[in-house]
Formats: sequence, structure tokens, C-alpha cells
Amino acid sequence: MRVLQDRSFERLGGNETITVDVRIIVATNKDLEEAIIHGQFREDLYYRLNVVSIHIPPLRERKEDLPELASYFLNKFNRELKKRIVGITPGSMDKIVSYGWPGNVRQLENALKRAMVLCQGEWILEDHLLLEKGAEKEEPESDLAKRSFETLLDVLFEELSKTSGTSGGLDMVSVIEKGLIVRALQKTGGNQVQAAQLLGINRGTLRGKMERYSIKKEVLVSDND
Repeated sequence: MRVLQDRSFERLGGNETITVDVRIIVATNKDLEEAIIHGQFREDLYYRLNVVSIHIPPLRERKEDLPELASYFLNKFNRELKKRIVGITPGSMDKIVSYGWPGNVRQLENALKRAMVLCQGEWILEDHLLLEKGAEKEEPESDLAKRSFETLLDVLFEELSKTSGTSGGLDMVSVIEKGLIVRALQKTGGNQVQAAQLLGINRGTLRGKMERYSIKKEVLVSDND
């Protein structure tokens, strides 16, 4: 999350009034709203800082950015290290894309810098990418949970197939999605952070869907949750 805040200060100097504009930019990889719930972050400080929030998903959720970021760091470190590395082999890029990157962009930057220090040729090879074990892939969903979910989907589609001729063009995907969100909010007593976690999405996505479906009219939700 990025939090931006502008502050203006005025100081009298002789016959002049000097105005100084200060912009505060705060970055964190923690969910501050959840930290407030658990008493790990001051609520008053959060609302003092939180003028504009920008949620940036973790790198593992935006794999499409990896080639461009890798190219950027390649050019950057070619200049800094006075190297002439041409690029990254397809196998090495596959290794980069399949990795989980728990340390996000900073970890990617350090890994590529280390790879370029080790590289004595023109191409970054797989052996140059020394990545920590345990984050090669995201943890797979348990087979039991997956089978249970697929069983529910089978039942749902069986029922939908029986009523497909009488649905009157109803957008069933939206109906199901809205129903899941409503039930998640009801299950968590209207707590948006917990509901988002239950649904496996971030709070910004949840809020966007709530606005789309006008869910506040049906579920009592506190703006402060």
C-alpha cells in the first residue's frame, strides 16, 4: 500500500510569509486495517496518514510485469556494473516467472544483480539465478478442498441446467458472485477485511464489487471496518 499526504506550512520571516509544501509518502507490505483490528497499529495515525491509498498487488499476482521489470534491472545494472549482458535466456525467464517472489520487487532486483555479478558471458543463465527454496511455486490448494469445491460446482451447474430455459436472460455469474459476497459479509459481521480474506481477494477488490452490486443496501457494513 502507498499512502500520500500533502501538508502546507507557513512561516513568517520579516515581512514575508514562506509557504512550504511537504508530501508524505508511506509504504508498507502489511495490511494496516487488519493490524488496527488486532491492536498492532494506531487507528488515529492510520486515518491521519490515509488521504490517498494505492494498493499494489504482490509480485506473484502480476506475473506479466516480471519480464519488463527484469529488462529494466538488466539495463540498470549493466550501467552500474559496467557489464554488457545482452539478455536473459528463455529458461532463466521461465525460472523467474515461476518463482513466488515473497520479497516482491526488491527481492527480484537483488536476485538479478547477483546473477549479473556471477555472469561472465552475455546471457543470464539459470545457474546464475540463486533463488531461495520454498517459493518456487505458490502452495497448491489441498486436494480435499478442491474436490469439495468441484462437487459444489457440479451440483450448481446441474441445477442451472434445469432452469436455463426459465432464467429470462438472468446473469447467473453476477447473481452467484453477489451472493457469495453478501454471505461472506454476513458471516464476518460486516467486517470487510475478514470477508475479503474469506473470499480470497483483497479489500480493494471487495469494495469495488460491493459498489457494483450495491451490496451496502442489503448488508449492514461499517465504513470503518
